[in-house]
Amino acid sequence: MLYFGPVAFIYKINFCLVLSVVVAVVVVVVVVVVVVVVVVVVVVVVVVVVVVVVGVVVVVGVVVVVVVVVVEEEVVVLLLLLL
Repeated sequence: MLYFGPVAFIYKINFCLVLSVVVAVVVVVVVVVVVVVVVVVVVVVVVVVVVVVVGVVVVVGVVVVVVVVVVEEEVVVLLLLLL
């Protein structure tokens, strides 16, 4: 359908408004998705780093306990002094 005069102008304004709203909604959705993905990646990285650090601390603790139990205390004191 072809519209002329004021009616055509009104339809053109409505189309531009609808298009602007659609573009704004798409931009907001994309920004929200990107923010959620970034937050999830940061949380996963932090959890992995914490797990690795805790694992290293546990392994070092176990090694120290085994060395203290197996080796005499004097040797352990000397090793600690060297460190």
